[in-house]
Amino acid sequence: MNGFWRATIECFLLTLVTELGDKTFFMSVVMAMRHSKVFVLLGSLTALILMTVLSTLAGRFIPTVLDPSYTTILAFGLFMFFGVQMMLEWWNSRAGQGATFEETKKELKPQDTECSSPRLGSLLLWMRCFWMTFLAEWGDRSQLTTVTLAASRNAYGIALGGILGQTFCTVVAVLGGAFLAARISERMVSLVGGLFFLASGCVIGLTMLV
Repeated sequence: MNGFWRATIECFLLTLVTELGDKTFFMSVVMAMRHSKVFVLLGSLTALILMTVLSTLAGRFIPTVLDPSYTTILAFGLFMFFGVQMMLEWWNSRAGQGATFEETKKELKPQDTECSSPRLGSLLLWMRCFWMTFLAEWGDRSQLTTVTLAASRNAYGIALGGILGQTFCTVVAVLGGAFLAARISERMVSLVGGLFFLASGCVIGLTMLV
């Protein structure tokens, strides 16, 4: 049970630092500002939950083809890489706020999200949010993190932590994202995320030495 809750908490926190302020977060914000919050939430969240489940299954498959020692080394390398990457993003970014939010608003033009059929509007909106989010998350840091954690942690805990983290971020984006997006410091998100990944990588490194 301790392994389950440890995996849940670890994946939840790592999901938060990778998803808050991420492009998919701002996509949900922009879509919720223009359309029904209910269907934007359902479409985005369905995609994220499906991606989390698939990533967990992929992570559980890795130990069947790789020795556990190699999966630990892979996790260490990936976490340190993400940590350094986010620290470099923090170091190189300007001290502004909301840049990604404004870029996403320009990319998601109003005519690109309108539905021509009122009767099918809700279904089409759900499908659009689902596929936009699913494709944007493919190969994203949060997906790779979930795969890596699932290879060496309790899979049920990883799945639960990932789903809880994605749900929290999506609900925040849809319900309060317009207010929050303009006030999120991307530099701070990168700093906190980078430190968290580096710390997690160091913990994995210590377990390799013991």
